[in-house]
Amino acid sequence: MYISLFPKGNGINTTVLLLVFLGSNTALFSQTIPERLDSFFTGLNINGDINGSVLVIEKGNILYLKSFGYANVQNKIANTENTLFQLASVSKTFTSLAVLQLVEKKKLTLNDKFIQYLQGFPYPEITIRQLLSHTSGLPDYYELFDPYMSSSPDSIFTIHNIIPALKQRKLSLHFQSGEKWEYCNLNFNLLALLVEKTSGLSFQKYLKKNIFLPAGMKSTFVKTDTTVLNIIPNVAYNYDYPFLFSPTKVRVDSFAIPQFKSEYKTFALVGDGNVYTTTIDLMKFDQALYDGTLINKTVFELAITPAKLNNGSNATIMNVSQMGKAFYGFGWFIFEDSSMGKIVWHGGGMPGCRTIFMRNIDKHQLVIVLANAITDGLYKNALCAMYILNKRHAIPSLKPVAKYYGKLLFQYGDDHAVTKLIEMLSDTLHYKTDENEFNDLGYAFFDKHYTALSLTTFRTAILLFSSSDNLFNSYGEILAKVGKKEEAIMMYRKSLLLNPKNEDSKKAIEQLYRQ
Repeated sequence: MYISLFPKGNGINTTVLLLVFLGSNTALFSQTIPERLDSFFTGLNINGDINGSVLVIEKGNILYLKSFGYANVQNKIANTENTLFQLASVSKTFTSLAVLQLVEKKKLTLNDKFIQYLQGFPYPEITIRQLLSHTSGLPDYYELFDPYMSSSPDSIFTIHNIIPALKQRKLSLHFQSGEKWEYCNLNFNLLALLVEKTSGLSFQKYLKKNIFLPAGMKSTFVKTDTTVLNIIPNVAYNYDYPFLFSPTKVRVDSFAIPQFKSEYKTFALVGDGNVYTTTIDLMKFDQALYDGTLINKTVFELAITPAKLNNGSNATIMNVSQMGKAFYGFGWFIFEDSSMGKIVWHGGGMPGCRTIFMRNIDKHQLVIVLANAITDGLYKNALCAMYILNKRHAIPSLKPVAKYYGKLLFQYGDDHAVTKLIEMLSDTLHYKTDENEFNDLGYAFFDKHYTALSLTTFRTAILLFSSSDNLFNSYGEILAKVGKKEEAIMMYRKSLLLNPKNEDSKKAIEQLYRQ
């Protein structure tokens, strides 16, 4: 049903309301850029949507520097501009730079086969260029190490375990190298190995000697399996929800929760992540990239130029936030839309942290957001800061309805959750509804043995998305698992009515009839 913003006969003067709206909008743009940035991020903080540090710079001038929340919740230690955050995949920008430094020194070339430097690598056609651009086709490290983690869950995996594991597992490439783009952390783990082999230094020592110290990044370090965070001052501990519908966050390095263990204990891999730094040190890194301290500008330009596939097309990522299409270079994403200038960035994420390092090359603008607690929409909110810098409207990220519905259902039950669900569905300015998120929530409840809540979630989901064959399929699967075969068959049939090509639903019905 369509509901007018200004229903007839309510006595409201719509002209006056419109003028009020325009007036408030004008007032917003009458603020200075720092004031607008503060209004934006303070609003996020009030809503619980940021826990970390923010730095915004234009032409070397700090326009906004502020921290929110705690680095250590238990001890009430606040985040500051000197807090060290886990960068996760933003670390790839350093790995890329290290490789390009070696290219500049003529220690290697981009078209060299990786096997020239690491003998025994079982994919002889993969080049350094393909590793840098995520076009190698390699499986990621989870796929590689899962069997070892299952048989020996306390083992520590480093980059030196990768090639032996690849030789033993004999995994197929996901596609012929150079044919497609697919994000793969293993590419950058292998590049860290390449840096060690070519330089004769450990990866962490190479970065310290050739990047961190020349750039003045005195606080930055690479976490390895021997690094103990609790003896390093100013470190932000990461906090995340232990499961999708959890009402509270926990410190993820407790290892008590299996899905966090691999990220913080079992995996001590470098190259793809595990750099710790501060907003101030990242500012110095940004400056050093401009002034040529670290690398010749012409060579670095390769990193922020779209990589090419075998057919000559750009390595492309579709529909990135509100900026649309993006490309990938060597360790950097590049927006196709250059209406605000050439914007390049890398984001990072792992249990308990989200980070983004975004540079407007043409205007010397920089947005850094480092967060040590999971919140919604960090990447889009960082982009909003870039919008504010360029005097555009900033629209905060919408909250996921499914996530909040799940928490309410878990804590307070069906009646309360449905009441709040109705409110959230009508509040499209602040909430978004996504069928895949409801699907994930239903499975999350079932995996944690909350079967009744799983069934409730899927019932709600098929009412919200009555044309989704996948949701009916998922609901049928859960019904079948709890022994409600007739009801399951009905859901699978509905799935096939919506999509006759749903092979999973066809097979499920056949199997249920055989039983």
